Amino acid sequence: MAADSPSPDTQLPPTTLTSRTQTQVSPTFLFYVPSFDLAVVGIVVFTGLAALHTVLSIRTRTVYLTLLPKAAMMMAAGMVLRLILSTNTAQTVVFIVMSILLSVPGSFLGMSLMMTYTRLVWWITPRQHRDTATLWLPPAFHTVCLCGAQMVGDSLILLGSGLAIRPAPAHLATVGALVDMLVWGVFSALVIRFMFISRRGRWVMERRVRDRSMELGMALSVASVLLSIRGVMQVLEKDAMIWQINHPSGIHDQTSPPSIVSTDEWPTYVFDFLPDALILILMVVYFPGIYLPRPLLGFWTASDRLRREGSRETAMLGGESDETSAGAT
Repeated sequence: MAADSPSPDTQLPPTTLTSRTQTQVSPTFLFYVPSFDLAVVGIVVFTGLAALHTVLSIRTRTVYLTLLPKAAMMMAAGMVLRLILSTNTAQTVVFIVMSILLSVPGSFLGMSLMMTYTRLVWWITPRQHRDTATLWLPPAFHTVCLCGAQMVGDSLILLGSGLAIRPAPAHLATVGALVDMLVWGVFSALVIRFMFISRRGRWVMERRVRDRSMELGMALSVASVLLSIRGVMQVLEKDAMIWQINHPSGIHDQTSPPSIVSTDEWPTYVFDFLPDALILILMVVYFPGIYLPRPLLGFWTASDRLRREGSRETAMLGGESDETSAGAT
């Protein structure tokens, strides 16, 4: 046996998890080397989606959906940094910026879906049915309750990331992720319930309005479920980050094994990046600016005017008047 060959009893130093196609490195924050190929695919997909949403927003003059192309562009930029990390994971600044770029788009998607749901409710719901008994949450309170609660969760995540205060409370980011998850879960339940009662014919709509609103509503329902899945994954990611902070010895800590989120890359792609991409694709295929009436495409819905003018405003938007709906119910 050669003199420089290790004996069977020699203890080799532990190594970190790596991709099969990468040489072994020592990650500072990650316990695996990000996939170069998947990062390239992500860059192409999200860049293409950003271009499509930009074109659709301009063509339909949909002002309130400008957050969608921004979300796609941030995802593409985050994938570029993930590509850089695949060559050298020991880059602290790159990792922090990447984490921010890949987490903020979820909030943009949530805000966009919530604003679309609000406009859908204003569009097809007669005035006498815009109450808590029918909708659980009237459209006039969607922004305050849903978007406001999400902003609280996002603020907690920001504070817990250590960018605003140092040292950051260990579990603050996880609490913020939990708030977002609950908000998106409630939002998903509201959308699905609204589509259920709309399909049952609770109120009268023109056939064209019914068909178009049902298409948009079903796409919105699927997107809200995908958003909820992303919310659950976000909680797991924040919890995994806390584990990494509390266990500096990494995956070799025998007292408390890490979660699969820390040791494998596929959960992040399947339950985080893929839902983001599918939501953006759904919003391209069923772009709200093509379905909603033009008066609802601005950044503000003028809810006070919609509440006051009832029948006249509903007819202008393409639905049945309050009197016709009341006669049918």
